[in-house]
Amino acid sequence: MKRIPSAMFNIRRFKKLKMLIPVVVIAISFSCCVKNTGPKTISLASKSNWIDYTDGNTIFSVFVKGNDLWAATESGVVDWNITTGTYKKYTTLDGLIDNYVDGITQDKSGNVWFATSGGVSRFDGVHFQNFTSKDGLSDTIITSITCDNHGDIIVGAMDSSISLYNGKTWQTIAPAQEMNPNESYTGIQHLSVDKNGNIWAVIPYNLERYDGKSWVNSNDISGFPAEYFSGSFFGADQNNDLWFAYNASPGFLYHYDGISWQIIEMETDDSSIQSVTVDNQGDIWCATSDALERYNGQTWQTFACPEKGIDSIASDDKGNIWCGIEFGPLLRFDGNSWKTYRTDDIGGIDDRSFIACDNDGNTWVSTYFGLTRFSGNTWETVNQDVTDATCFLEDKQSNLWFGAGDDLYRYNGKTWDVFYPPAQTSDAFSPQSAFPITSIAEDNTGNIWVGSIFYIDRFDGKSWTTFDMRNIFGFIDTNIYVNSIMFDKQNTLWVTTNTGVLHFDGTNWTGYTVADGLANNSVSKIIEDKSGNIWVCGTYSGLDRYSGKTWQSFLQSDSILDIIQDKNGAIWGATDHGVFRCNGSSFQLFTTAEGLLSDTVNSIVIDNNNNVWCGTSYGVNYFNGKSWQSMTTTEGLVGNNIWQIMKDKQGDIWLNSYGGISHYTFSK
Repeated sequence: MKRIPSAMFNIRRFKKLKMLIPVVVIAISFSCCVKNTGPKTISLASKSNWIDYTDGNTIFSVFVKGNDLWAATESGVVDWNITTGTYKKYTTLDGLIDNYVDGITQDKSGNVWFATSGGVSRFDGVHFQNFTSKDGLSDTIITSITCDNHGDIIVGAMDSSISLYNGKTWQTIAPAQEMNPNESYTGIQHLSVDKNGNIWAVIPYNLERYDGKSWVNSNDISGFPAEYFSGSFFGADQNNDLWFAYNASPGFLYHYDGISWQIIEMETDDSSIQSVTVDNQGDIWCATSDALERYNGQTWQTFACPEKGIDSIASDDKGNIWCGIEFGPLLRFDGNSWKTYRTDDIGGIDDRSFIACDNDGNTWVSTYFGLTRFSGNTWETVNQDVTDATCFLEDKQSNLWFGAGDDLYRYNGKTWDVFYPPAQTSDAFSPQSAFPITSIAEDNTGNIWVGSIFYIDRFDGKSWTTFDMRNIFGFIDTNIYVNSIMFDKQNTLWVTTNTGVLHFDGTNWTGYTVADGLANNSVSKIIEDKSGNIWVCGTYSGLDRYSGKTWQSFLQSDSILDIIQDKNGAIWGATDHGVFRCNGSSFQLFTTAEGLLSDTVNSIVIDNNNNVWCGTSYGVNYFNGKSWQSMTTTEGLVGNNIWQIMKDKQGDIWLNSYGGISHYTFSK
């Protein structure tokens, strides 16, 4: 990668609150150009139009039975054939109830059961059957699962309740208020069944045993070797003795043979146990963060792992130990060597990831593994250095620009250049760590403009010119964040910040604040409508329109997260209490009362048929001009909390949510 110096110097999960707000129509005079163009209606009900790209490598737990290894991930389940190394991935598109999977077990009939954040799924090899609270589960956020000696399925939930399925019905065998009366725990961590049929449940700092009639705390179990239980992970050996792991450093094991307890200390002082399994010889294996520890009944032996972050382990009938890595692949250890199994997926998606689409039809996604590109068939990590990028630009020469941290990257299709906008330093060759890049734009002469904290930098291809925003506003001691930059049809620059709006005509800077008519100085998004009006919005700043002479404020104090104009000239806005539309003479507000999945709308886009797509905290909504349709993980989305929506060159829709990307194609 070539470094180019600067030359001149002169920015999971469980909130489920819905507010019902009626439609509000406010008569206001606007100059929006509105035409009566009828939208084309589509149906979101067909899963064939959706493609999900998920991460099958972020593994929470592994389950081995025969020739199959099942991996529970944040983005579905993966069934590995451990002989051939091939795999099949299952997500909500295949019938899985939710993609966030915490645990796996198998019943006596060979059905595989999955504990997910949306309920329980049973897979018979062909079809999924799903269970939720409507079917008798005490809670739908399932954190652990096991099968007892009778073939019944036992699940633990986030609210610390435990349910049992006898093949016909679900019953609650441990109410949440009994297991967690003070609501101080975060769910049932693990479940197991001993040789006497007792059910054991691990809650943080608590161990409970159920004999079929009542629950007993570890403090009341005869001979328990501690004042309180501080373990997490456990397994059963060939004698069905239970092994509990103390998951602090130094680690040790509790051994329970059904009558008495034994404590076995590890030989290394800095080993915090992450998971436990028992191999076909009866040896106990403990996973630490970066190694496997084997206990043969007398001594410990350490095996270094080639990957960091072991999260779960399991053993197969050949004695192999399988390791699930938190942000990595699946590993197999045969006692001598390691082998890596990795799904061909996109990985590293979190709430900081963003999507960008270039003019060649490629889709780019920023992840914590690097910058990833989808060319239509496969995902490819193009640059591992570009992690957590926040902004994107494709210039007139088809170069792609990415802002990641305080670095500016340019990709010409073959090679990468990295630039360090000068900001405040006099050292042109030193990267700036204090001022992350927040926005990128290009003017009609090809100059690249970069926004950050305090500054805007202009790059003409050879040298940099820096503009200090504090001097424009006159607030030297104020932290001014550049949120977005845009060039209007006249090629003049507009900048939104947390202290107002800036306008640069090429010679002079003009600052606009509440003193000039803004509803609030903190603004983030900006667009220019078909009539040349400038619209800005932001968190708790409402909506402002600039006609070229004066500012006019609407929806003051509302939190508006995104704005866009449709083909008819109407302005649409995503807010934390619904979606509004300005159709030329009035405002109309759409909420859950009209069909939105949630009143918290994070992103909005208009497709090629002038339909409106909204990404909400509970799924995606689509408006055809007459009514709202909805789509959630039940219909095949990767996740329900949609952070961003993008439209690509072909007009397809891309959605970003926790665990992966959903892609809607109109061609199917």
